[in-house]
Amino acid sequence: MEKTPGPLSVVPAGRGDLLGADLVAEARAALAEASDALGRANRVLDLLAVEPPPAPEPPPRLLTVPQAAKALSLGISTVHDLVRSGRLGSVKIGAARRVPVEAIDAFLGDVRAAS
Repeated sequence: MEKTPGPLSVVPAGRGDLLGADLVAEARAALAEASDALGRANRVLDLLAVEPPPAPEPPPRLLTVPQAAKALSLGISTVHDLVRSGRLGSVKIGAARRVPVEAIDAFLGDVRAAS
C-alpha cells in the first residue's frame, strides 16, 4: 500500500527549501506581520475619523431678566423697570420671572415705531 503524504510534508512548487515546520513558522510570521499592519491601519483610521458636531440646541424661548438685558444691551435694572411698567412683556412661572423672546421682538418693534 502506498503512503499518502501528510499536510506538513507537502511542499509548494518553488519552495523546496522549506519543509513542514519551517513553512508553518513562516506562515505564522506572515500572519503576525499582516495583523500588525491591520492594527496600524485601524489606528490611522481612528485618528482620521471625525465625529460630526452635536446638533445645535434650539435657542431658548424664555429668557431670564439678565439674559433679556444682555440680548437688549441694557442693564438688568432697566429691564426690571420695563417689565414692571408693562413695556416689556414677561411671564411668571412659580417664583421665576421670564421674558419670552416674542416679547423682546415686540418691544423692539415698539421702540422702532416710536423713533
